[in-house]
Amino acid sequence: IEAKIKCVVKVRDEINQLMYSKAKNFDTSKILSGKLSHPEKAASFYGALRRLEFPSTMYPHPTPPMNLSKFTYSIWHQQSSCEATEVLEPPFDEEGQLSLRTFLRIVDRGSKIHQEEKTEIDAFMLKFNRMLFDGVTVEHILILNRKNGSGVAEERPSKALMKLWHLPEDSWEDAELQFMSRMKSSNRRKMTSDFEQPFQTTGELSESFNINDIVCISKTMPENGEFAHSLGYSGEDNKKRQKKFVSFETKYGARVMFFARTGKDASLISCGLKLLVERVQINI
Repeated sequence: IEAKIKCVVKVRDEINQLMYSKAKNFDTSKILSGKLSHPEKAASFYGALRRLEFPSTMYPHPTPPMNLSKFTYSIWHQQSSCEATEVLEPPFDEEGQLSLRTFLRIVDRGSKIHQEEKTEIDAFMLKFNRMLFDGVTVEHILILNRKNGSGVAEERPSKALMKLWHLPEDSWEDAELQFMSRMKSSNRRKMTSDFEQPFQTTGELSESFNINDIVCISKTMPENGEFAHSLGYSGEDNKKRQKKFVSFETKYGARVMFFARTGKDASLISCGLKLLVERVQINI
């Protein structure tokens, strides 16, 4: 179904001057083009619009259980999983150094002593998946294709929506992470609305990644600066953005790097993705 919609925008200078009184070089065209920051008096209005655009912002982001959160900053690998960066809380404090995989298997055994932990993890997984179903805003996506040693990096639009795609009747092994464009670009096919389609596939590289193909998840920015350098960041910028950095790699040689909106979001994404991928791959 196609529909042609027209609208007429009426300029009210007296209202604009009142709302944007603090703006320098005020001009109506800058409002329409988005070059002027939202006026403070309209914060509630823009907040309401954002909640309509991103349903995930309508409820608080989930908080990882204490023990699970201690796996956030270690690098997860498909073969070896990852270890906690702090001593786990009771009753796991006497278990020695546990990997996330071993920790989840112990919890999944269903022992009464671990029942509360299992309930918290299941509740967090449910809320995290719901958040990803709605979509999470990420920035400066860079996809590095290491297949055949090419090391070709392709930068995507500066903002995108990362979403989890999974149909109730399908196995979780078929679930996908999709990066959907928020911005139109002359270099990509024209979209009729924001978030309509995933990015175009380029060769062996796709912007839709199967959960079961992920082999590494990290919150550590590359030391050689390949990501920051490609975006023109250095020095103090790197330190600030390190907290927002998340990356994952697939078994097909693609490395996906991006910034979350905040450091808290990045930690949540890192922790939640490790739990999701680990559960899918070891079938818990």
